[in-house]
Amino acid sequence: MMNIQDYQARERLLAALKEREIPLGADDISWAFASPKTRDEMIVWVKEYLHDETLLSADEMQIYQELSHQNGPPSSDQLILNDAQLKAAISSLQTSTDLIEKHAETLEAQREALHALQRQTLERRSAAEADSPGSKRTLAGSLDFTVEDLVNSIEEEFSIATKQSAKAVSSLTSQISERLGADDQILAALSKLAPRTMPLSKEAVTVPTVDGWSRALASLREQDTKARIDTLINEAICDYMEEPGAANISDEDTNLEDLEAEVESLRSEIGSVMELVVGSDYRQPLVKAIRTNQKHSQSSQHEWLEYVLATLEHMVNQLEVISACSVDLRNHNSVLSEISSTFAELFEPNATSGSEKSASPLSKMQSARPGLASRADSKSASSNINLAEQVFRRFAIPGRVGAPALETATVASKARLHEQYASAATSTADVVNKAIDEQKKALQSALKQLYASTTYSSVQLLPEDVERDVQGLDDAINETVAALSSAENGNHDAVRRSIEKLKGRLQS
Repeated sequence: MMNIQDYQARERLLAALKEREIPLGADDISWAFASPKTRDEMIVWVKEYLHDETLLSADEMQIYQELSHQNGPPSSDQLILNDAQLKAAISSLQTSTDLIEKHAETLEAQREALHALQRQTLERRSAAEADSPGSKRTLAGSLDFTVEDLVNSIEEEFSIATKQSAKAVSSLTSQISERLGADDQILAALSKLAPRTMPLSKEAVTVPTVDGWSRALASLREQDTKARIDTLINEAICDYMEEPGAANISDEDTNLEDLEAEVESLRSEIGSVMELVVGSDYRQPLVKAIRTNQKHSQSSQHEWLEYVLATLEHMVNQLEVISACSVDLRNHNSVLSEISSTFAELFEPNATSGSEKSASPLSKMQSARPGLASRADSKSASSNINLAEQVFRRFAIPGRVGAPALETATVASKARLHEQYASAATSTADVVNKAIDEQKKALQSALKQLYASTTYSSVQLLPEDVERDVQGLDDAINETVAALSSAENGNHDAVRRSIEKLKGRLQS
């Protein structure tokens, strides 16, 4: 019977044969593991040779077979070199290699010199072309086209940004109204749940009440039992006295004193026995039921409190998100207004000083090169002519006459637009802050009602250090907003100081 060691050796041998595609299977090698002598030899051979250090892989086996075919006996025409000849050949190869490297270095130096000459030639040629009047006109025309395209792209991007900002303001307003309406509904529902979170004002049955009932019942039963005993004793005495010959019995025979003492001892034990009976039958079940009811009411009250707290925390988080979005939107609008004012300051003085300078390079280039002028006219007519230029051409108004009026109207409209954006952003932020304050007051009132019966009648949603950090961040954000508003008047140092202060508070 084959053991585990024989089985492992056999499987390793079969795996090696399969990897090398040797056409031998389990039936072909089973005889080697049949007899004890050959089995031990095969196990030793497999352990010694069939592992990663001694066993060739398939690629190594293929290389070995190719080399075995190539490494036959050398032919008679091949020369066999000795050590001296090999050393001489190696030294000659090293010498030739050194010469080739030196020649390569020389060619590299020549290439660098040639590149330097080419650069100098190109620089001289470009300088000569730049000094020519035609090149200056071409450069001025290309600069005019570039500046015009840049201004158009900036205006387009700015208009897109302002439209997106307006959409964001409108969507934020609708979201705020929806959020506040949902919060009002949630607060109304929570106000209905307030009685479930409050502890019971006064319980109907308490443990002292049950104790009083138990004592009264035990006393009542004690009196009843004593009365029954007295009744039985009296009946027995009466029956005994009515019997004939009862008067002739002496006191020594009856021993009435002992009987009376025994009866008194029984009467004294009746109270404790009745207390035990009433306690086991009535008091213990009632006390257990009262305590179970108290635990159930406390757990239910705790669960409702956790639910109310989770709901209030969710509402606070939503309001904080809306507040952060409103602050970001306000900062975005202020940045847009600052960019618009900066853009107007950069380009309006050049335009108001005279549109003749800005249009002269184009007119000169068009008069010098009619083909280029026609291409420029077709390109501008297709994409870059604005509405004002079309109106001027329609009514044959010279550009020099209408340009100052157009620029003045543009400046005035931009100023009004900036004022409208600033007022809209300010009013939106005020509405959001007012709504948040109202919701915060409602939340505080709900929390006061919720925690009216708790210790000190107060609760904190956040730790004190986190509250201080949040208050510090709010102050820093307010300072940053004030600095941004002052930056519109040219005071950029306040913005830098407020941003550095905000970074310091965030890092701390």
